[in-house]
Amino acid sequence: MCANPTPNCRASTPSLEQQALGPITAESEMRGGAYDATHILPEVVARLWAIPAYVARFERAFGPGAVTAGRVGGAIAGFERSLVTTDSSFDRSPDPALRAVRAPHWGLSQMPLRATPDGM
Repeated sequence: MCANPTPNCRASTPSLEQQALGPITAESEMRGGAYDATHILPEVVARLWAIPAYVARFERAFGPGAVTAGRVGGAIAGFERSLVTTDSSFDRSPDPALRAVRAPHWGLSQMPLRATPDGM
């Protein structure tokens, strides 16, 4: 069971850290078709390991050691646990059914579609 249940929490995923890796390995989400599910996490880890700024950030967060898939999942899960989403316009809507229909479309309209200059 996930530590902080979310609408996407899967009962079959024992931790938020493992759940966080799901979109990276899913072809329809982040992986795409260039890699298969077995090879994408080692590729992501290798790319992160090759960027000294990321290595330093992982060491600051987790202590000395390699960037690993487990630490990637831990970093994403830590970020997800830090999110506080109370009192948004979504939360204030009087109709829960309407919120469920409107929210995904509204959220997508608010997302920037290009990366920032530093890739962050």
